[in-house]
Amino acid sequence: MTDLSIVYLFQNALYSNKNDYKIYVINTKSDIENKIKRYNEIFGEGKCDFSFCCSDNLEKLSKHLNIYTQN
Repeated sequence: MTDLSIVYLFQNALYSNKNDYKIYVINTKSDIENKIKRYNEIFGEGKCDFSFCCSDNLEKLSKHLNIYTQN
């Protein structure tokens, strides 16, 4: 929330697709509960996917992107 310009950038970019978007949050588990709360306040409940918030986040993301690009 301290970087309001980024928050507004995302909100404006997503405005036209308000009901049809998913944000993938890639992070370690540091303070993840607080991040989930803050991101849901900013982008809306259920719009963020936190499944890449763990110590092996880049490995999971790589596998996800590989599967996604093959379909």
